[in-house]
Amino acid sequence: MFAYLIFSAIAQSIHLSAPKLPASKSENERAKFERIAASTVPTNSAFADLRYLKTAQRGFAVLPVAYVAANSIHREHSLGLDAKNGISSQIVKSDRNQKFFPLGFKAIRSAPGVTLYNQKSDYVQVVDLSQGASVKFLYGEITNPGKKQGAYGGNDPKLRRQTLTQAWKNFYSFNKKAFSITNGQFFRNDTKSATITNLAFPVKANGIIMSDGYAGESEFASQKLMLAVWKNRAEISVFNGKNSLYSSSAPNIIVGLSEKANKFMNKNLGRTFMGVLDRDYNGISETVLIFNSSDSTQFHAAQTLKKFGADQVVMLDGGGSSQLLAQGVNYITSPRTIPQTIGVVSAP
Repeated sequence: MFAYLIFSAIAQSIHLSAPKLPASKSENERAKFERIAASTVPTNSAFADLRYLKTAQRGFAVLPVAYVAANSIHREHSLGLDAKNGISSQIVKSDRNQKFFPLGFKAIRSAPGVTLYNQKSDYVQVVDLSQGASVKFLYGEITNPGKKQGAYGGNDPKLRRQTLTQAWKNFYSFNKKAFSITNGQFFRNDTKSATITNLAFPVKANGIIMSDGYAGESEFASQKLMLAVWKNRAEISVFNGKNSLYSSSAPNIIVGLSEKANKFMNKNLGRTFMGVLDRDYNGISETVLIFNSSDSTQFHAAQTLKKFGADQVVMLDGGGSSQLLAQGVNYITSPRTIPQTIGVVSAP
């Protein structure tokens, strides 16, 4: 009886300070409310282990176990030298530098402004642009510029395909703060394109639109999204063709697909998704999320990023293209060579 009274008293004090959750809120907005509400739960309380903490009155947020406040959790790092790749590696034993992240995920690698989380076959990178970390859109050797042959009047270059390990070595050779590299844009993958290929949709890197892509509006006309990345912010918006691409001030752009575009959506395949997160709710998304998995449906990929707090997500190439290498270590491997990659650089 005494324990029940204590439990009731604590629950009552928490729900009085929890934010009200309007029934009309979208799923993403609900997630924000839940994360705010979760901050009222002490990490050392019994509530942190409950599947749900339901408030006594209707209309208040339900606090899922997926979110845990981490205001007093310390880090333990193991530093070593990766002899194979010639770089120092940092393995994270315990890291909660995000305020919230889904339970079941563990931080396995970290560098200033960047953390890699893992749960089974799923990997999520959290890249904080406001801390000085950055996202780079990289590509292989251009063998033919394809001038004015692109879908929107720009270029449609032919690119040499390479292994992810080759791409990593090139990336790391000119940036010693390189943290990770993964696959990116969709591309033509037939027998005629085994070594040289074209990108399906646009990519802009370092202020230059390097490819319009070949597909234009002939593929997924109403289901394309554009991820634009600036130095300290990022956004995902509906892609409206040439106007979206050529009018954006963002120095880095990649065009992908909506999570609902059917790329064998219900099959468990390799998946690469990206998302953006506004962690301080000031209207600017300062955090980029990258999801990689060797065994995921589209729904699972999107929902995982949303559990990390993503406001919006975009789907990139998947299947055998999905690969991930971080700090010189391969986490998701594939024999497939790829023409375009996404690199993450830690903060100075």
